[in-house]
Amino acid sequence: MEFIDRITLYDFLYDDEYRAEYILDSNKKHTLAHQLTQAVNYLHKKLTPIIQRDIKPENIMITKHWSLKLVDLGLSKCLTSVGASRTTVGTTLKGTAPYMPPEMVLHYDDASVFSDIWAVGCTIAEMYTESPVWELDEDYEVRLKEKMLDHEIPNFDAIPEELKESLEDYFKYIPQERSLSLLMCTFSNILCRV
Repeated sequence: MEFIDRITLYDFLYDDEYRAEYILDSNKKHTLAHQLTQAVNYLHKKLTPIIQRDIKPENIMITKHWSLKLVDLGLSKCLTSVGASRTTVGTTLKGTAPYMPPEMVLHYDDASVFSDIWAVGCTIAEMYTESPVWELDEDYEVRLKEKMLDHEIPNFDAIPEELKESLEDYFKYIPQERSLSLLMCTFSNILCRV
């Protein structure tokens, strides 16, 4: 196991002490978002795919060299090579509600690679906007369901223009239409220009 001597993405976004000391400029955001898409793609492309099931800023560590580490695989599950076997026992949803996709929130479907992609989109949107992905009050589960029934997606006002179209793919309401590939290519192209 690797010791990570750094803080979470959540700390960078919401802790005033860290926000004052470490500036998350657009180049750092591009780099971290690219690393996140690569990490999740790696898990999904393994011979036995791994679904993380709880991707959110609190589960992303940033090292002192600005390397991203996806942590807390406690809720993750492996799919067999034929994709039929599940390691989850019971019917409770696993994950954190604001990062869950509509098929889990509304229909209580099992997690999948597509639900991870939705959570990656939520995390990237939150990183660029530096605010919670969904504006929800104390009755957040009801409000989240309402937003999803209306097919809402997060606010993209603070998202760079060059990313908006690619990031929208992460928020498709038909799970099979979500793909990591387009955004990974977009970040690769951006980073080549930097």
